[in-house]
Amino acid sequence: MLSVLHSIWKIAAGGDGYENTLSTSAAEESAQLVTTLTSDFEELTCDLRRLLTVWSSRCNATLVMKQQELASTERGLADERARLYLEFDDYKAREMRKLHEAQQRLDNTLADVTKQIESEKEAARQRIEGEREKFELERQRFMRSIRQVEGDLAEAMKRIEEENRRVRNIKLSQSRMVEFNVGGQLFQTSRSTVESQRGSLLCDLISGRHEGISMPIFIDRDPA
Repeated sequence: MLSVLHSIWKIAAGGDGYENTLSTSAAEESAQLVTTLTSDFEELTCDLRRLLTVWSSRCNATLVMKQQELASTERGLADERARLYLEFDDYKAREMRKLHEAQQRLDNTLADVTKQIESEKEAARQRIEGEREKFELERQRFMRSIRQVEGDLAEAMKRIEEENRRVRNIKLSQSRMVEFNVGGQLFQTSRSTVESQRGSLLCDLISGRHEGISMPIFIDRDPA
């Protein structure tokens, strides 16, 4: 547009060898055209300037609005971040309380279990000690019974031995006894008594007679 206006202006001014071909009327028309075009150009320029101004205003308004929206969004994000931080802190505090309570319950449970185990161990120890004492008493009583039985057996063996000795003595004494049948009447005396009367009739009668023979010796006399 500017190059066309410039060319027309040069023609209107009579330059570039056209001064001899253009008439005065044409020059005036050219000048009027230039004036019209210049006016139109100025109006166009004004319109463009107004359009740029409006567009710039709208852009500025949009930019301000976007900045406000961005600021609002940033504030919302900051508020949301603060809320999330508060929620996280609250959640962390709750979880720490839960963990502390769980640890406390665990400690209490361990303490109770340990106390119960110690109590059961003590009860078991006392029970074992009681059983040991009872076993020791039973052992001592059994040993006393054994010793009593051994004493009774020893005493019984002693009595049996004494009885055997007495029986042997009786048998021995009976084997050394002699019996005389004098006129139907029996007389009994020891062999040693008769033998002490050497040369007597009774000593002669038992001479050569074996001990242990219980048959009486007959003497045909009146016992009186």
